Amino acid sequence: RSDGGGEDEGDDSAALMHDLLVANWPLLRTLRMCNEPGAPPREGRTVHGIVKMRLAEVEAADQAAEATGQPKLGADARSAYYTFDKREVPDRSWPLVVPVLEQLGFEGLDEFNVSARAATIPPELCAAFDTRVVQPWQDAWRTFRASQRTRGGANDSDEEAHDGAPQAGGEETDSTSSAVADEAAAAAARQMEEAAMGDSLYAWGCLDWLSSASRASDKKSDRSAFVVAAPDLLQAPDGLPSSLASVRIRQVAAGGRHAMLLTAAGEVYAWGRGLSGCLGVVSTGCAGIPQRLCSLALAQISISLVACGGEHSFLLSSAGELFACGSNKRGQLGLGPGQGDEVVLPQRVVAHLPTAFAATGSKAAPSEATDPRRAVSVSCGTAHTAVVLADGSLLTCGAADDGALGQDSTQFRRGTSSLNYDLVEASRGDSSVLAPVAVLVPPKTLVSAASAGGVHSLALTRAGQVYSFGAGTWGRLGLGEDNSPRTAPTLVKAASHLGVTDVAAGFEHSLLLSADGAVFIFGRTSSSYVSLPTPVPAIGPAVDVPVRSVSAGRGWSLAVDMVGGLWVWGAMPAHGAMGLGENNGSKIRTARQPTRIPSLMGRYVVSAAAGSAHVIAVADSVRSENKEMVVPAEARFGTTSLPTYDHAVCETCGREEGPDGGDLLFCDWCNRGFHMECHEPKLPHVPEGDWNCFNCKLERFSSCQVCGMQDELTKTLALCDTAPDCPHHGCCHVECLPASHRPQLVRQVEAAAAREAAAARAAAAAEDADAEMGELDGAARGDANPAAPTRASPPPGEEATGHDGASEAAEGQEAGAKPPPASATASAAGAPSKGGKKGPAKGAAAAVAPEKPQWVMSQLHWFCAPCERKQHEHKEAGGSTTASLTAYGARGELPAAARRLLRQYHSICKKPDEGQIAVLASAAQRDAAEISAWFGNAERAELDKAKRLRLEQQRERERAQANAARPQPVAAGGGPAAVP
Repeated sequence: RSDGGGEDEGDDSAALMHDLLVANWPLLRTLRMCNEPGAPPREGRTVHGIVKMRLAEVEAADQAAEATGQPKLGADARSAYYTFDKREVPDRSWPLVVPVLEQLGFEGLDEFNVSARAATIPPELCAAFDTRVVQPWQDAWRTFRASQRTRGGANDSDEEAHDGAPQAGGEETDSTSSAVADEAAAAAARQMEEAAMGDSLYAWGCLDWLSSASRASDKKSDRSAFVVAAPDLLQAPDGLPSSLASVRIRQVAAGGRHAMLLTAAGEVYAWGRGLSGCLGVVSTGCAGIPQRLCSLALAQISISLVACGGEHSFLLSSAGELFACGSNKRGQLGLGPGQGDEVVLPQRVVAHLPTAFAATGSKAAPSEATDPRRAVSVSCGTAHTAVVLADGSLLTCGAADDGALGQDSTQFRRGTSSLNYDLVEASRGDSSVLAPVAVLVPPKTLVSAASAGGVHSLALTRAGQVYSFGAGTWGRLGLGEDNSPRTAPTLVKAASHLGVTDVAAGFEHSLLLSADGAVFIFGRTSSSYVSLPTPVPAIGPAVDVPVRSVSAGRGWSLAVDMVGGLWVWGAMPAHGAMGLGENNGSKIRTARQPTRIPSLMGRYVVSAAAGSAHVIAVADSVRSENKEMVVPAEARFGTTSLPTYDHAVCETCGREEGPDGGDLLFCDWCNRGFHMECHEPKLPHVPEGDWNCFNCKLERFSSCQVCGMQDELTKTLALCDTAPDCPHHGCCHVECLPASHRPQLVRQVEAAAAREAAAARAAAAAEDADAEMGELDGAARGDANPAAPTRASPPPGEEATGHDGASEAAEGQEAGAKPPPASATASAAGAPSKGGKKGPAKGAAAAVAPEKPQWVMSQLHWFCAPCERKQHEHKEAGGSTTASLTAYGARGELPAAARRLLRQYHSICKKPDEGQIAVLASAAQRDAAEISAWFGNAERAELDKAKRLRLEQQRERERAQANAARPQPVAAGGGPAAVP
């Protein structure tokens, strides 16, 4: 060996140690070994700190021994000790971590005994701890940080904010490197977006959009079949509209009881429970089939991201504009005050629009790509919203419970931004406008992502630091044992060394995703909780299952791995299902550890979204090993060999054997049995694959031909009159039909019957009165001295008083007249009338929603559009019995609510198509021609306004030119004279 062999051997040993630490860094990064450069100090005592303290104690003892002549400390007394708790090294990782620690020089550890966690640090290792442990540890940290930026495309512009060291390099170098980094990040984003696209949509969990949560959780309810235990593929034309067949899906989002999907072309579809208008399709109700947001599509507004909250939705356009719809009771839409509690159409959120160029004195507005106030991401919580801007700002609005908005005005650091932000003095109450979050103010702290949960929020900076604020119960903020709420963002120090690239806030827990695909959780986990980021077992790089994306629901979580597997764990609500099938006839709702959904194996899942009690997932058939994307019925509904099917009877005839000796067919949705000859309509042959009975198809796939909703909560559905049953499951709300084609109301028929009875009684009374007068006249003619006539007593059974009160009220109403006001109805029922005391009396129930109109359905004859076309093909003459969907009678001036709805639609789309005109006519209860005329008048008004503006601008230019051409008067001193 040459003279330099010792140095070469040392270099090789250092390189091997570096490789060992880097390879095992996913397991080692939670150890409190030392403080890493560019990261906040670790919480509690580190091993490095304990070693330095022990060295100081040993040195003091040696000096005391020399001064007193006492013997120095022995080897055992000079050692340091440290106990690795289970938060640093979980039991499952202990056998892998111990060999690495032994290579570093730690003693006294046993990889096969997870209880022996007290490590001995011998004196020689303590003396050389900085060179043998700290230096290689920090080098491995730097390597991990570099790989994190490469994988996640993160910008480290604020990495050195914690140690105050400015970045080196000149302005030109910084701009060049920044441009290269931005280009690389954009390329990585495009690649990730393409990888997250699929063409197969699955849904499971609580798909009962019509019932309340309590009824959906009732196993004996007739709606229990709508709680699906295994992934169900939505297919056109029944489960999906034909326009979504074979369409690439870019993203899905799930809210409290609704969901949205975004296509590769930038179009949005929504479905679920939309009573608050969160579907954004004008109509409020429940839709089991995705409905297209036509107002955005017709206006050619391309959407790049969708987000769903408890009862509201947000959409982000490719130009960085925000649109919101749904419940606005807590100001979660950010539209400002006075916008109503419900918004049924996507409305522009103008609070975030670019204003920085006006403050900096620029004459022209920045472009869409360079605008620093352009929104880049949005997240919706239960009743609040978080928006991230391109300049790294974080804005929030909505419910401020427990500080979930993070707008503590005492925490604002003014004057730190190069832009003029007009920071709002936030109060403790709700915020109806998007306002900046405290502490996280550019350019010092730049936010890259945010997630709004139940009553808390998470923010991720471009340096990989995680901040949390809001409610702290169950440890959902990740701040240790202090579970008090935070009204301003607080750094989660325990996550600073994890290399976090994404965050997800659930209802009472939080998830973190690292650059190497590890998942960390803190918050409530079933009946217990963890208050610091803890690795999730069974997934992650430690078990060769790196994760691509995560999503947090109400007590449960989702994770999609790099090979298309979907993992679930946690506890679903009582009206949900995990997607793991059934166990002994009960839907599986809990999973203690991440469990891969077996029915989706072989199908490449690219993304998934967790709702309150339902899941929406997207798979790609191109990358799937199993080319049959439909999950078999046996995996979804079990097998018919169960004892409950052995002696089942037909739902129609009530017998095991059919009239023709046929076997029972079981519906794959409700599990009811039918004979082929007993089912209506009769089945000509045994169907192949999945089969649903007619009633289930009607419940699942029927939707109103006008508004697209399928519920009867506030409206009444009328089925197509095609005999025996419409093959298209056509239906329409009676309230969506033109007024001239609706049947009579039950109360109108009753009023007409009451009027006829009153008229009959009046006619009978008149006849009796005429007969009586005739008798009196005859008696008067036969008497010489007639006495004054006296009124005869009424016949038996009749009262002598005036008209019947009910008859008089009925006579005052004509056929087809408007119903009596609510005050009259309330007075008749014993409730306070209009002139009485406001509000319900003490002890009375709160005000209830108006009752659904009751129609005489036997008077209605309606055919759906396909059946109507078929009838016209077979009939050469004769009028159609179909009710026209475009003819309303003129009924005077539009009411204020209708005008507001039309103005909201016009602000998004100037020219609606025929279908949207019909929907608006139904919502406004007006003629379609009247709605079309309104939009025509609005267009002409805008043209007139633009023309007047051009004329005024032309006059201003002419006046300016005339003033410039006018000779200026000269004063006596030679200068220009003052112009009065």
